[in-house]
Parts: sequence; C-alpha cells; structure tokens
Amino acid sequence: MFARMSSHYRCLFVFLGWFIMLVSCQHTPSSFLEKAIQMEYTSIDSSSFYLQQIDNPKKLSPREQGDYNFLSYKTTLWKTGKPADSLLHIAIRYYMESGQLSKYMQACIAQSASCLYRNQPDSTLLFADLLLRKHLLNDTLKAQIYGLKRAAYSMKRDYTQALNMADSSRQFSRACKDTFVYFSVSQVYFHLLKQKQEYDKYELESHQLIEELTGSSNYQYLNFHIFGIFD
Repeated sequence: MFARMSSHYRCLFVFLGWFIMLVSCQHTPSSFLEKAIQMEYTSIDSSSFYLQQIDNPKKLSPREQGDYNFLSYKTTLWKTGKPADSLLHIAIRYYMESGQLSKYMQACIAQSASCLYRNQPDSTLLFADLLLRKHLLNDTLKAQIYGLKRAAYSMKRDYTQALNMADSSRQFSRACKDTFVYFSVSQVYFHLLKQKQEYDKYELESHQLIEELTGSSNYQYLNFHIFGIFD
C-alpha cells in the first residue's frame, strides 16, 4: 500500500510541476499586457486587473513598455480623475524611441488633454498648436486636436473661438467618413451654436446634418438620437 501511495504522490507532484510550468509559460508579462489592451474599450477594471499582474514591467520589450505606461496612465485617470503625467512622459519616450509614430501622436494628444484636468487651458492650446505643426497628422488626429482646442476655449469662456474649433473638428471628422464620430462632434458644435444664440445657422445646419446622415448605413441606429440634439 505504501508503494502505491508513494507512486500516487509522485504522479501528483509531476502533474503539479507540469501545470505550474504550463501556467507560467502562458501568463507572461507580454500576455498580460495583450489582455489588458484587449479589454481597454470593454472594461477598464479588467484592463487594470491585467496590468496589475505584471510584476516586473522591465521584462517587457521597449515597444511594449510604451503601451504598458500609456494604458496605465489611462486606467489611473479613469479611476482617480487625476492625470499621472509621469506615466505619460515615459510612454511618449518609448514610443518615440521605438518609432511608433501613431501611438506617439496619441500619447502627445493625451498630454495636451491632461492639462484640461488640471484647469490649464492655455497649456492645452500650446501643446495642441505644437502638434498641428507636425506633418504626419491624418484627419482623425486633426479632429481630436481641434476638439481639444474647442474644450480649452470653452474653459476660457471664449465661445466664439470654441465654436470655430468645434467647426474645424467637425469638418475633419466628416472627412473621416465615420458617422458615429461625426455625429458626436456635431452634438458639441450645435450646443455651442445654441449657446451663442445663432439660431438661424443652427436650424439650417441641423437640417443639413439630417440629410447627410440619412444616407448613412448607420442612420437607423442614429435615427433615435439625431433629433435629441435639436430639442
């Protein structure tokens, strides 16, 4: 009997060793980061959970460390409402060093936005203007940057400039042909028209927007929401 029990325990230890080895191979820092990125737009809590499983971020590659710090910045901001600029600065440095230009631009835009959380609209405008001088901007990025400028001018209560920036953001989002983004940006634009009491322009352009979106494949989804901005 003792021999049978001893054999049973040996098999159990072999199985446990194999299982631990399998788990350790599957759950590497890179795999946790990949899961965190996958969950970013589904559940920030889940994304944050996977980031916390990365005990030693230095084991990540330089390209991955940019993603780790940028995502850590975003989850921290979501949880606390306060921008952790040190994480953002590290992400920007890694993106620049590894030549990830698209992610570098997104992190720089986030840096401009972080100033709004600290009630520093002038800093947001400064960063935004510096970004607009870069040659690698597509229409999506330009729409985001002008959206930031709109928010900064609104914070400064300069609603004339805010409306101009909202219109620029709207034109670039229209060029992207993403009806969801275009509709979202238009909501802000029409809100500012109301605020400035430009009712004639409001009525004219609201009908134009309805005509534009009528031909969209997403019109049925947006149909219920479209008229909400004209209440």
